[in-house]
This record gives sequence, C-alpha cells and structure tokens, in this order.
Amino acid sequence: MAPPAIRVSDAAVAAGAQVGHERRHAAPWWLDVPAIGGWALGFALVVILGISGGGYDAVLRGEAGIAAWWIAGAGVAVGALSLPRSRLAIAGLALFAGIALWTVAALTWTDSTERTVVEIGRTLGYAGILVLALAVCARTPARHLVAGLATGLAAVCGYAVLSRLQPEWFGTVVLDEVFPSARRRLAQPLGYWNALAGLAAMTLPLLLSFAGDARRPVVRAAAAALVPVAMLTVFLTVSRGGVIAAGLAVLAWFALAPNRLPKLAVLAVVGGGSAIASVAAERRDALQTGIDSALARQQGDELLVVMLLVMGGVAAATYAIALVDRHATRPAFTTVPRRYAGLVTLASVLAAVAVFVVAGGPGWSQDRFEEFQGTGFATAQNFDNSFSRLQSVDSNGRYQYWVVAREAQRDKPLTGVGPGTFEYLWARDGKQNPAGFVRDAHSLWAESLGEMGWVGFALVVGFFLLALVGGATRALRSADDEHRAALAAATAGLVGFCAIASVEWAWEMTVLGATGLVLAAACLAGRPDPRLRVGRSASDPRPAGTVQRVVTALVALLVIGVIAVPTATTADVRHSQSAVRSGDLSTAFADASAAARAQPYSATAALQVALVLERAGELGRARAAAVRATREEPVNWRAWFIRARLEARDGAPTAALASYRRARSLNPRSATFIR
Repeated sequence: MAPPAIRVSDAAVAAGAQVGHERRHAAPWWLDVPAIGGWALGFALVVILGISGGGYDAVLRGEAGIAAWWIAGAGVAVGALSLPRSRLAIAGLALFAGIALWTVAALTWTDSTERTVVEIGRTLGYAGILVLALAVCARTPARHLVAGLATGLAAVCGYAVLSRLQPEWFGTVVLDEVFPSARRRLAQPLGYWNALAGLAAMTLPLLLSFAGDARRPVVRAAAAALVPVAMLTVFLTVSRGGVIAAGLAVLAWFALAPNRLPKLAVLAVVGGGSAIASVAAERRDALQTGIDSALARQQGDELLVVMLLVMGGVAAATYAIALVDRHATRPAFTTVPRRYAGLVTLASVLAAVAVFVVAGGPGWSQDRFEEFQGTGFATAQNFDNSFSRLQSVDSNGRYQYWVVAREAQRDKPLTGVGPGTFEYLWARDGKQNPAGFVRDAHSLWAESLGEMGWVGFALVVGFFLLALVGGATRALRSADDEHRAALAAATAGLVGFCAIASVEWAWEMTVLGATGLVLAAACLAGRPDPRLRVGRSASDPRPAGTVQRVVTALVALLVIGVIAVPTATTADVRHSQSAVRSGDLSTAFADASAAARAQPYSATAALQVALVLERAGELGRARAAAVRATREEPVNWRAWFIRARLEARDGAPTAALASYRRARSLNPRSATFIR
C-alpha cells in the first residue's frame, strides 16, 4: 500500500490534470456571455470615446457617464451583475466615493459653482465607469476586460497612424486649420498629441502581455504585430511625456509578468520592428510636416508598405517564438529562483547608481532640472528632427503651473480654491504666462492639490496608489500565470496613465481617464479564473443581494440625474449659439433661458442670455443678465468684460470703467488688456 502522502499527491495531480483538461476543452468563446460582455465593454468604451475626440466634449462625457450608470444600475438590479466583495475593491470604491463627496462638498467654498458642478459631473461619470468595470470583473476574469481594452486601444492607434499616412481617407482636420503649428504632431483622432501619446503608452503593456502570454500563437502574433503601430503613434506625436510613460509602462509590465526571461525574445522582436518603423518615418520629412502634399502622400504610401512588412515580420517571428515556447523544453539553467533574481536586480541597481554618480550624473541632473524650470517652448518646429526634440527637458511652462497650484494650496491648505477653477487662478495669479490661455494645471496631482487641498489630493493619490500596489502585489503572488499576466498588463497600463497624468491634463480627456479607471478596476477586483477552482463554476458567481440591488439602482438613478443637469445645460447653450449663427434669435433666447433655469448659478448660461438680448437690441435686459453672471462667478474675467461692454452701450460709462478694471485685474496679462 502506498503511503497516504503519496495518495494525496496523486489525487492533487489528477485534479490538476482534470482542471487543465477542462480548460483546454471549455465551451467555445462565443458561448461565454460574461466574457464577451467584458471584452465588449473594454473595446466599445475606448473606440467610441477615442474616435469622438477622446471624449473631451462635455456632452459626450456626460452621456458616457449616464450610460455607464444605467448599465451598472440595471445590471445589478436584475442580477446580471454584482459588485465584487474583495476588501481591496471595497476600499477602492470607498476612496473614489470620497473623491466624489469631497468634490460635492467644495460647493460650499469654491470660487465657481458652475465649474465645480462640471467637475462633480465628471467625477460621478468616472465613478459609473469604475463601478461598471468592477461589476464586470466580479462576473468574469479580468483578462477579458483587458483584452477588450487592448483591442480598442490598438484600433485607435491604427486610426491615428493611418490618418497621417493616408490623410485623404479622413477628410479635413479642423485642428490643422485653427492651430497650423500643430500639424507636425500627430493628434487625431483625440485632437491633442500628448493625450494620444499617453493612450499609445497605455496600449503597449497590454499588447505585450498578449504577445507573450496568450494561449494561442496566432493571438500572440497579432498582438506583437500591433506593437510597432503603437510605438509609431508615440513617435509621430513627438511627445516627450508619451515616451516617458511608454518606457515606464513597459518596464512595469516586464517586472510583473510571469516567465520574464523568455519574453526578452518578444521584446527584441517588437523593439526591432518599432525601431525600423520610427527610422523610416524620420527619414520622410514631407510626411512629418502634416501638410497634405503630393510628396507627403507618396511618402505615406511608402511608409504604409514599410509598416505592413514590419508587422508581418514581427508577427511571423513572434509566432515562431510562441511555438518554441509551447513545444520546447526550457533548460533548467534559465529558471532563476526569485531570491537570486532579487539579489541580481538589487546588485544591478546599485551598480547603475554608482556609474551614474561617477559619470557626473548629479550635476547633469541639476542642469536638466534648471532647464525644466524654464519658460521656453520645446515645440517640434524648434528642432531639426523628432529625435532631437525628444531629448529636450523644457517643461513648456508646466513648472510654473505647478508652482501656482502649490501656492493656491498654501493659501487654503485643506480645501483648495475649488474643483475646476485653475483657469481663473492662473489668469489672476500666474507669475509668468508663456502659454497664454491655460485651463488646467497639466498634472492631475498638482491640480488636485491646488483645487481640492490636502484632503482631495490624498484621496486622489490614495486611490491610484491602492490600485497600483494592489495590482502589483496580486500579480506577484498569483500562482496562475494567465491571471498574473492580466494583472501585470492592467497594472503596467495604469502606470502609463499615472505617468502621463503627471504632466498632462489626462483626467480631462475622458478616454484616458476611463481607460485608467477600467485598468484600476482590473487591479482591484482581479481574481484567478474560477475554473481553476475544482467544483466551482465560472458562470455561477454569488448573485447580488436584495440590499445591494436596491441601493445600487437608487444610487444610479440619483447620479444620472445629477450628471444630466450640466450635460443638458451645455447642450442648450450650444443650441442657442447655433441658433444665433443662423439668425433665429427667438429660438436662441428660448434655449439660453432654458439653460439659465436649469442652472441658475451658471455664468455661461447667463452670459448667453445677455449676448442674445444684446443681438436683439435689448441692452437693459442684456446688462441685467451680465450682472447676474458676474454675481454667480465673480472670478470670471470674461463675464466682467462683457458686462463692461454692455454697460458702456447702455449709457453707464462709470460702471463700465469699473467693470473693465475688474476684468483686467482678473487677467492682467491677457492680450485683451495690453495695448
């Protein structure tokens, strides 16, 4: 009789083999409804927002938030979805709820009620996306959601590259007409080059994960073939922040991914293909200008052929690597114990630090920091080529934005000046104004500190830090390579978002914020494939309880109502503006008045009423509406400027002069007031 220990071991091996057999012969993917739903959510979210200007538009952003809450609330209410029960996910929801509640509380001290209401709508919309993603991850493994994101992000990158290589397919680009100096920098379809670079940076670790760990070799090959497309997107944007975010995201993925050593071959293949694509693009000057000329089209055709060849070569090489990885026996000496790997990593880091110090790194860093503090512009036009431009460390005024945000926080340590009001803060208090009009602080962390004080800053940083640490910890502790690969991709993608959000207004570009929150949800709620647990079905998770269903549905309805108000007001103001352009002042006044009734605290709606009445010749009523606008938003210099004009036209020169001086004091460096 065999010893009991041997029988237990044999039983465990048999159970493991049975589980593996069930996974290999599981039902086809088209019968796995939760998996399809997870994939579709990630794909649709990115593609719809991405090709619609990145979701920057306030109406589209509001509609996305309403849709997310509607699906999440209805799904939980009928039992199709349920919120995760893990402590990490609950803690993440609590932190984000804290962000939303603190933003709402800011209505009691903000410099602009209207702008803060806009931020409340933005935050609540993001909360809906987070809740929906967490609910999906509670129903199906996170890898399906990550796969949908990877596919959608790759599609947007492909769209972006094709818009430069084959511009005739996409029609006239409005941005190029109103901002000709930006033509050299790839920006479509998001409309902003640095945001597009950040999106491509978040794409890289997701594609690399599937290129190195997907079950099927053909999926690995397809994912690897798209990596050069994402890299070329970063290169054509000429974005230094995008390059840094991409580098950090790839490093994070490699550090967290399972079986790292074999992935060096995949990195070598996709890196070589990306280098070929970038060099080929750099050598085509006419294509880089962004001007639709005959030579640019010829070079676009040439680069398209090069890209197809590169993608084919990368796919073939990766397919071969996948076959070797599947069928070949890995030599024992290539498996390094975790303890020794840690020691080697530590020794390498210490050696790198020593070389950096000996080579004069501290002095070089000090020089670069001083350059970063400068107020010059490192635009693409200031350099001979894209490679030289990417070596500049000038902040383009960002350092000054952050200094102003920090000074605002010092004045109001706990609360800040109010969510959404940095534009007015900079116009009034900016020490230097090299960039003219500035709406955001170009850093989620600096803007949170200046607008929401220490409390808001701690909540925002705490949420993302929790997601990053939770995702990394779960990835490193996971015994399932497939689950670890998904967590590594999600965490690394979130690293890319946090990196680009440190130097850009990524939070205001909805496609970036939404992608970051979906990745955060995968980190917070990620769990091993339930089919690995013998005796438990993947398609039969615990349903949501009655209390959770009712509460979630009620919260969803309440939040939808809150988001709908500023969304509808913005739409009414736009309809009014359109009616003015078409000469229909009656409709224009009706729409503007509807916006003012929906949001009586809105300076924008009041100003639109004033402008319509001015066009109709009702100067007295127009002046009253402008006075109401300045009362509701006294920090808005435009409201005071329009009020001054209306007072002058209405025969009140003394009042007009006082209003004009007030407007100038709120934006003293504006070209409007400099003669």
